[in-house]
Amino acid sequence: MPLMLDIFKTSNPTSRLHDVTSRVLIVIGGDEVGAAFLEYYRRNKAKMGESRKFDAMQELAMLQYAPAVKDAEEFLKIDPERYYWQVYFIFGLFDDFAVPMLCEKLNDSDALVRTNALGAIRFLMPESTDMTKALLKRMEVEKDPDIRYQLVETIEWNMIAQGKKGQQELRETFSRLLESEDKNSSAAKFMRETVASKSAMPAGMREKFKPDANKFNAAYKTILDNGVHLSYGQEAANDILYCATRKDVPKLKELRRRALYRKSDECFYDHKKLTRIINWVLAWAPETAP
Repeated sequence: MPLMLDIFKTSNPTSRLHDVTSRVLIVIGGDEVGAAFLEYYRRNKAKMGESRKFDAMQELAMLQYAPAVKDAEEFLKIDPERYYWQVYFIFGLFDDFAVPMLCEKLNDSDALVRTNALGAIRFLMPESTDMTKALLKRMEVEKDPDIRYQLVETIEWNMIAQGKKGQQELRETFSRLLESEDKNSSAAKFMRETVASKSAMPAGMREKFKPDANKFNAAYKTILDNGVHLSYGQEAANDILYCATRKDVPKLKELRRRALYRKSDECFYDHKKLTRIINWVLAWAPETAP
């Protein structure tokens, strides 16, 4: 590997050799590769065009090299109307490694950073309680009614995915927020519907979960072999949901990341569907198979 790292560091970044070497090193992965990619990024960033800079950060995100998350913060300053997809790819590939930073940036002084951080959070829909706190903190100061609606929608998914405790606390949280919310706002309507509902779980959902490791692993392989095109294997998508347990979530998150390896915006559909599956499994699937 030292020879490959040397080729990566010294070859022309636009050459075929550099591209192939990068791809192989990403497959190898590990901290040594991540450190080399980050050192290369920092050393050459000023000379990179915008497209190459995005590609280089995307490679670091594919490696999930945690020290690079700090460097990725600058991508929260891009125009979300034109480049939202860069936010999705970079933070979608970093996945859980980016969540603590996104929690912090959700309440940044820069409105552009806040907007992109919320966009990344809604793309990932993380289940952490730290994210709940960050979202509620943002609710305390946010004035824009459209963003308030996005916040309460995200809070609901975030807390539902925390299991029974989060689901119980969700109604209490929304009841408290409704005390100061404009009663005619879309956020208030959303929260009232949640508070009034008997259960966050779709009817019959729990009965559909029948954990089966063999079926889950077969579905996982089918989806992976199809390039994580869920539309090509609906039966496998159903199996991977209803045969899963909460302990399978890391594998589901890896599938979700792999969808983004296709590097085209049509993969966002599959990422979103897997996010929904992950949150349903976290919310209602058994902890382990019986």
